Amino acid sequence: MRSIRNLQAGYEETRTTAEFEKVIRGFANIEDKPFELFIVGEGNFGKSTLLNGLLGAQLSAVHFLPETRCFQRFLIADDPSDTCRIFARLHPQDHAWLKAKLGPGRESHELFATRIYDVPIDLADELIREEVKRCRDRSSVYEPAILEIERQIELTKGSLLTAGCRVVDTQGLNQLFPDELQQASKTMDGHTSVDRFDQWLSTTSRGKHLEWQLRRCDAILWVAHARKSSSGITLAALKWFSKYGKKIVLAVTNMDRVDGGAEGQAKVLELIEKTYGQYVACVVPLNAKLGMESALRNDPSGVEQSGLGHLAERIRVVCSQDAALTRSVGAYLALRATEAQLRQALHLFAAEIEKNAHRLQQNRREIASYGQGMGARATQTLERSSSQCLAKVRKNLSGLTLRDDGRSAKAKLNIENIGPMHRNAGVQICDEAYGKGQELQLRMESQPFSLPSFGAEGNVAGETVRTRVNLYLSQQPFPRFVPQITLSPDLWESFKIGLVGFFGVFFESARQKAAQMEREALTKIRNDVQSQVLAQWRQFTPGVDEHVQKEITLLTQQLNDGIDQVEESLESYEGEQLTNTSQRVRQCLRERAVPSVFMAEVLRVWKERAGTHKPL
Repeated sequence: MRSIRNLQAGYEETRTTAEFEKVIRGFANIEDKPFELFIVGEGNFGKSTLLNGLLGAQLSAVHFLPETRCFQRFLIADDPSDTCRIFARLHPQDHAWLKAKLGPGRESHELFATRIYDVPIDLADELIREEVKRCRDRSSVYEPAILEIERQIELTKGSLLTAGCRVVDTQGLNQLFPDELQQASKTMDGHTSVDRFDQWLSTTSRGKHLEWQLRRCDAILWVAHARKSSSGITLAALKWFSKYGKKIVLAVTNMDRVDGGAEGQAKVLELIEKTYGQYVACVVPLNAKLGMESALRNDPSGVEQSGLGHLAERIRVVCSQDAALTRSVGAYLALRATEAQLRQALHLFAAEIEKNAHRLQQNRREIASYGQGMGARATQTLERSSSQCLAKVRKNLSGLTLRDDGRSAKAKLNIENIGPMHRNAGVQICDEAYGKGQELQLRMESQPFSLPSFGAEGNVAGETVRTRVNLYLSQQPFPRFVPQITLSPDLWESFKIGLVGFFGVFFESARQKAAQMEREALTKIRNDVQSQVLAQWRQFTPGVDEHVQKEITLLTQQLNDGIDQVEESLESYEGEQLTNTSQRVRQCLRERAVPSVFMAEVLRVWKERAGTHKPL
């Protein structure tokens, strides 16, 4: 219990999944439950026959609902109830018929997304038969809702188990939900039985339920067939569940059907020990059919002869004599395995948070680089455009004469067409910025941001948050920005000088002087026109420049807004900054909540002997 409290306290600052919380809660009150023996094996191995023999009654009939997909719990009691409990996981679209008959029920505090319903035994049998019927219907895909049914059975004189013990019977591993196994294996050609079994356990609701049950049970009675002792399914399942450290008793049925007499049986047992010995506490050979028949007619000699008596004795040791130790060791090892899975999930979760944070930073750097790059490019482009436009104006200045007036001079300068050329350069750079912004947006949108969810086995089981950079880049309308160039009429007052020169044409000195005066006047006019054009051009170009820079700033901000929305969506799951969540999770991972028993014992002895200076 201390380890359980430590586990709960050690990770209370870190969000875990609902499945993990259910699993840990299941460990928390394990001492208040009946000792639970889980019976597992492949179909047609004599599992139901063996169960009937142990119970001393034909309560789990050999042919009773052979196709049911639910686990059957039997709680041995002196005064059994006439009602039973159904554990079901209902989906509104598929199980409305079942919900109508079961009622609201109550939430299970230990089973993930499961409710418990107390119903009469007759109604429970009727509902199971209906589910079997729906599962047989090949015209539709029906997912069974009933996971378990628990009923109390009377402790009889022929019972080989003790009162207060709960036995859970399952359908054969090779028969368990074949459609789900087949679906889970579709993309696993070339994989081993262990891979396929692992895939089924981690991806299907019933596989997860089986895994959860074997995690929380106290001990396991595993049934194997003497003539099919090299089953891949059995070996795969044993390898998988051995990590939880449950004490497993391996019952080998159908020993009477082994060829070769005692020598043949010895070879079979030798092979079974070699194949499964490392995963089980003991191997018990038996004749399940003889054992059941003897138990039902209360024949002790037949029970002993069949091997069922020896098996019952080993089970009694596990379930009664060593019950506290078996339960504590199994719960501790399962708790250790659960913490390892939780830590695996937290490591992955922290890594995904950091991966998302890195991507967000990278995107922001790309956006900043985009804004700075486009801003610099706009400055260079517009400066070059302005210089080119003014070069055209200066070239046109050479065409001015003293005979021009302000109107004709403005026409020769061609300001009305040169000005829009500069504006068009601004429009083009804005279009380029928009296009590159769209390219950046598409790159950021191509891969979604997400945070994973995890199943109770510590593997990724889906997504808690999934979001994308999703925005609409918009452009501002580009103003006309037509330069308003005006030329002062006073510039052409020097025309009078030209007229004076005309009347002095017959006087050489006067004509030369007039020509010099005209050249000087024309140069002054051109310089004055250029000064006025430049002054007014400087008032025109900042408007173009400012609009372009504002456009680039707007596009940059829109891209940043998309990243902000993604970050807010990711942070909403934990309610804090991603870096804070990552640091908090990493802090939880620095220490294990469930200590190693070996190391704890070494430290205890060391502390005891430290004061006496005794060597270890």
